[in-house]
Amino acid sequence: GPSTPLLMTATTYGCCGVPITITHLTLAGGGAPVNKTVTYETVSYNAGGADKCWIARNLGASSQASAWNDASESAAGWYYQFNRKQGFKHDGVNRTPNSAWITMIDDNTNWEAANDPCAITFGASSGWRLPTITEWESITNASYSIVADFSGPLKIHAGGSLRYTDGALEYRGIFGAFWTAYQSNLYTGILATFDIGSSYLDGWNKPYGLNVRCIRDF
Repeated sequence: GPSTPLLMTATTYGCCGVPITITHLTLAGGGAPVNKTVTYETVSYNAGGADKCWIARNLGASSQASAWNDASESAAGWYYQFNRKQGFKHDGVNRTPNSAWITMIDDNTNWEAANDPCAITFGASSGWRLPTITEWESITNASYSIVADFSGPLKIHAGGSLRYTDGALEYRGIFGAFWTAYQSNLYTGILATFDIGSSYLDGWNKPYGLNVRCIRDF
């Protein structure tokens, strides 16, 4: 991939399969928990009946997962609460930023564009966004095991989650959980979950911290 950050324009992303290098800065107002440069692989994958371009690692992940049960912070990347742009890093002991955890989110809205970490990261005009319910559902319906999902081009793996009550890390290396852009109701958001014996859509409390994958239309 390129050695310097790409200019954030819509034309930058005309060719899926080309890595995108992003320099995340905490002072840029984009919700990055730490300063670092990440090169995101991009892959074409059919989602919701049409080919879409996906990043093939979690947002904020320094490395692509080495196995479905990779429990490293490097592969897990960052965790986001529903409709909040702040990302959180968790090294297994400490959460960054270690700010007071939001334990109640009752916005009656889907994920707003201004808070979408994908649009924030790659640029509002780039077309990158959080996946829809249908787009994630096309992946959960195609497989019943995270082992098979990891073997595919998206490298879905078990990044775990941050507990909604206090932001503590749980189940990293055991299951993967990824937000869609849509709520179920006032208090719950819709997510895609993947583990050793199942993959399905579910509704969880919005204060959970979950991983994010980004997608764009061709």
